[in-house]
Amino acid sequence: MADSRHRCGFSIPWFPVRVFAEQSRSPLGAGVSRRGALARRLCQAVQDLIRGEALDVEYETRRDLTTEDYLLMARLKTGSLMGAACALGAAAAGACPEVVARMDRFGRSLGPAFQIADDLLGVCGA
Repeated sequence: MADSRHRCGFSIPWFPVRVFAEQSRSPLGAGVSRRGALARRLCQAVQDLIRGEALDVEYETRRDLTTEDYLLMARLKTGSLMGAACALGAAAAGACPEVVARMDRFGRSLGPAFQIADDLLGVCGA
């Protein structure tokens, strides 16, 4: 995996989001705990994105990369981010939990497809 300086460089800007997510576990009301849940979801997506990006960097020099390795990177890097974007958008619009979960699954499916297309453009040119 990428060295610790690389990982820390990606995670430092999101520290305030993580702190907010932890502090929002308050029983003071539904609004506070809902914002906390949304912040925790965003924080998890960013952490997955960081892990996926670290894998992407590592994979640039590997010759033994498997399809499963690549798809793990794509799910973490882009799938998690798109899942969070779709789910958080639905939640912010007031959708019920079932719709939020479906939007999350949609984004998690769309993300790897986007990553594959983006990587192919990177290899073959635009």
